[in-house]
Amino acid sequence: MSLNSFLSNNDYKATLSGSSKSRVSQSSALLRWKFEPFPTEFSITERDNYRQSSSVFSQSTIERDDLYRTFKIRGQSSKLSLLLEHETRKDQVTGSNRDQERDNANLSHHFEWGRASRMDSRFDYRQRTDIQQFRTTAFTQNIQVQHTENLRSGLNYRIDYASGAFDTRNRDTRYSLNHNLYRNLASSVFLFARDQRSSNMHFNERGSGAFVQYHKDFSGTRVGLDTSYKHSVFDRVSSMGFNEVIEISPDGRVILANRFVQQDSVFITDPTGSTVYLEGIDYEILAFGNGLLIVSVIPGADLEFGQSILVSYIAALQPSGEYTQTEGTYNISISRGGLAFSHYALRADAELIEGFFSQELQDRRQAITRAD
Repeated sequence: MSLNSFLSNNDYKATLSGSSKSRVSQSSALLRWKFEPFPTEFSITERDNYRQSSSVFSQSTIERDDLYRTFKIRGQSSKLSLLLEHETRKDQVTGSNRDQERDNANLSHHFEWGRASRMDSRFDYRQRTDIQQFRTTAFTQNIQVQHTENLRSGLNYRIDYASGAFDTRNRDTRYSLNHNLYRNLASSVFLFARDQRSSNMHFNERGSGAFVQYHKDFSGTRVGLDTSYKHSVFDRVSSMGFNEVIEISPDGRVILANRFVQQDSVFITDPTGSTVYLEGIDYEILAFGNGLLIVSVIPGADLEFGQSILVSYIAALQPSGEYTQTEGTYNISISRGGLAFSHYALRADAELIEGFFSQELQDRRQAITRAD
């Protein structure tokens, strides 16, 4: 067991514009447990940071005095490691409040077997409590299996949750099968899936692909060929509720401010919400193009020019729908001595399944040739 402490209070600076002084004091205690299967240490640290600055021009003084306390448990063996940490910050200045608590936890496990096969697992947790409070949790799993001398497979999985200003959940999965032949030819096929969720959006991508790499030296001339193919399916649903107070124009029409509105979600009342207007009797909804909608007053309805209405509806924050994308690339390279030539080409095609997308549905073509 060890104890340490120090005190420094000699930092003082003065200039023509003002002065500043600071004081730092710290004490700590460390306890080591020499448990052979899992050596562990426990530590406690307390640190007091005091800072004061004054300005001649503004005739003001700024004072900060933060007291930090940190408690840690750390352990590690050949296959397992652990870290638990809790930190508090106490604001000791009257009239100020920057108190904060932070928690951090990490647990990881490593296991090997057979010929170059291994599994790595990790769990992470973080939390912070103050004005910018948040909490995150993540689990990661990576598995590599060497089946034969030239054949191996891999599985990668990660899921994480985050809460704070927005709540989100992300999940990624990838499986690959890799083959090597004569150290010159490498090929791989893979499957993947990615899923992202929040309070107002759900995004999903899934697909498969393959790539082949060939590199060989022919009497000082190095030749390389790399080619890849990937097919993906994208699915996105994004929505959020909106309320607009709109004044009816002279032509009896109003354009809703947001695009990609769910037409069956439109609900119209007077600004107080006490009078409800009915679709087909008081108004009709028309498509305006580019994802916009128009509310058009039906002649003879209880709505007139200059009257304000409250329009409530659900609209997509981003375009919602489903589409596919196919991408293929190849790269040829030849080099000898100080001379080199390469040619790269890409082709990507997108196709809409349903919904409304604009930028994502752009086919791409690219070709780059270099000679050095």
